[in-house]
Amino acid sequence: MRLKSILIVVDKFPTTFGHSTYVKEVAVKLQKMEFKVAIGAFTFTEEPPKNVEKVFLNKTMLFSKKNALKFDIIHLHQSKMTYFFLFNKRNTPVIFHYHGASNFIQRLNFKISMCLFYKKISKIIPVSYTALDQIKMMSKKIPPVKVIFNGVDYNFFNDNKSID
Repeated sequence: MRLKSILIVVDKFPTTFGHSTYVKEVAVKLQKMEFKVAIGAFTFTEEPPKNVEKVFLNKTMLFSKKNALKFDIIHLHQSKMTYFFLFNKRNTPVIFHYHGASNFIQRLNFKISMCLFYKKISKIIPVSYTALDQIKMMSKKIPPVKVIFNGVDYNFFNDNKSID
């Protein structure tokens, strides 16, 4: 059986703020779950984690009619990357991981992305209910949503466990 393949997409790698740690950890965890994982970016100033493929993106490739990227799932982490992946007619499911919009440009990119592409995004994954509220404030039309909290191990923080 062929491994499912996932392309995690960022503008540059490593990316900014907490995204870098998150993207690396998600890539490693998915790879350990036996997915074929790649990180796609326009520039790399660091190598991806071990056993995670590096895919150099370029605008010509992303806007061309020929789909050179053969992945089962596209996993976007930045609103501006939706333009490159969703203007083309692709049958590949797209997941958009929403970490929040901290400035006007990021909010504007998100609003435009949702206006143009909300039907092409299979699922949005906000990292908190606050992020979900921000999404709802910025756009009336949104794809299906599943909140997955950033960095919380629910097995560790279980009320029924005693602290040793």
